[in-house]
Amino acid sequence: MDQKSLFVRPGGLRPDARLFRVFLWPGDRNLDSNGDSDPDNPADRRWTKLYMRDREGTEAAFEIWPVAQDPLVLQVLGSPPEMAARAAIFLALETGGHWSADLADVGRDPMELKDLVGPDFDLTEALDRANRSVWRKATRENPYPNLKA
Repeated sequence: MDQKSLFVRPGGLRPDARLFRVFLWPGDRNLDSNGDSDPDNPADRRWTKLYMRDREGTEAAFEIWPVAQDPLVLQVLGSPPEMAARAAIFLALETGGHWSADLADVGRDPMELKDLVGPDFDLTEALDRANRSVWRKATRENPYPNLKA
């Protein structure tokens, strides 16, 4: 499969990693995922590594990992290439960050990525799904807002 690599300089803490699932895949999907968020708290927003792959036929996947620390720059690799753009636009928008295809010049507006997400991806609907998600309400103190006490 074709892959694409992009770089994102987050403007702050990352979103709850579970929001990527909601943003990228509508409905309930069987995904493989991994990352370096706090293993005791999935609402951790200090993560720097994240991987997700669709197990349901498309095998669409993305990976995020740090390539620079000060300032933090995260590389986003996706297959097919549109997955990199989708994950990168969400990461950059959520953190108030910037992106580039070149590590030496990470300063582009996230909305410049909208033409790279693919014609079959509705960015407005994906952002709306993420905004409506129960994971928007997750905090370190209440990482599972969907569970009743």
